[in-house]
Amino acid sequence: MQYIKRSLSTLLATVLTMTLVISGTFLVPVKVHAAPAIWNGAADVSWYTGDKTSYDIYTAEQLAGLSQIVNTEGDDKRFEGVTINLMADIYLNDVSTYDTWGVTAPANKWNPIGYKGNPVTGYRPFAGKFNGNGHSIWGMYVKDAGKYAGFFGYTSSAMVKNLNLYYSYIDNKGYESGTMAGVAESSCFQDCIVLITTVKCTDENAGSTVAAGGFIGEVKKVNYLVPFMEVALLGFGIAVNPLVFAAAGDTNHSGIYIIRCQTAYANIYSTDLSDEPPVGGIVGRISSPTGIDSCIVRVISTYSKDTLTGKLGKCGVIVGEAVEWPSKVTYVIKDCSGSAFTRTDNGTVQSDAGQVTMQ
Repeated sequence: MQYIKRSLSTLLATVLTMTLVISGTFLVPVKVHAAPAIWNGAADVSWYTGDKTSYDIYTAEQLAGLSQIVNTEGDDKRFEGVTINLMADIYLNDVSTYDTWGVTAPANKWNPIGYKGNPVTGYRPFAGKFNGNGHSIWGMYVKDAGKYAGFFGYTSSAMVKNLNLYYSYIDNKGYESGTMAGVAESSCFQDCIVLITTVKCTDENAGSTVAAGGFIGEVKKVNYLVPFMEVALLGFGIAVNPLVFAAAGDTNHSGIYIIRCQTAYANIYSTDLSDEPPVGGIVGRISSPTGIDSCIVRVISTYSKDTLTGKLGKCGVIVGEAVEWPSKVTYVIKDCSGSAFTRTDNGTVQSDAGQVTMQ
């Protein structure tokens, strides 16, 4: 088989004026149009009253307000039992300069929605429902977030559906990263598309690995050891974030479901000091019961390297790695398809990676 060597920048340049949106198993050309209004960098929280079960978001500023509410007021506003409805396409940055974002950052930096702190500093995932209504978010840029990175940094018992992310760029250090979510815990993603994305993770700490996924960095279940830690802290009179109890007690949603989701035209990259980090087209690492059904991966480039030994590996078209600690993980990959190539240091192309790499 003959491979045509072509850089990602060249590939992206050819699609800056013509985007390919996946519909079913077909790539449907959609012309990229001028953004009507690009995010001004501000956060608008005026729409949130705290007494409703559903909120509609129309602007980038309101969307940034959602991130601010979840990240800074997480104790009682994790949106559990609340639906967020996206009512319009959102433009976080001008994507006409996307091919240069690796060198020159765009105007606006996205703050991922939700993060996992510790029992004292805060447990602040997004735990509600997010309905994209088929709308698209263009031009998300995340740089050195200092936490899990993606549109969502961290979700727990959440539902995300009918959401498209176009022209995204993530460059993060030390934490799992994926375009849709950095880490998803006991959540469901359905009918979502990631189109044209770069996910880059680096970790300079020995003894840990960071997973990178075109769609989600890592999927995991609630850590049930947390309540014991909580009791110990309370015994010393230390105030504890009550959301940790809620999450640890959620036994009805211990798995992750990713249904009819797609990643296309992605460059996924992770390096680590002491191990070969996992990289996957849909998920970088599986560490909880997971179902991946009818998902599609098209034209992705994966790269994984242990910078200490120089060893390459753990790249998968659908999943980079399924771990078996502390016990064997049960997962199902059903009716999925995809193609990917793995890059080496000298730019040559290896054979297509398998669907999943087992550790």
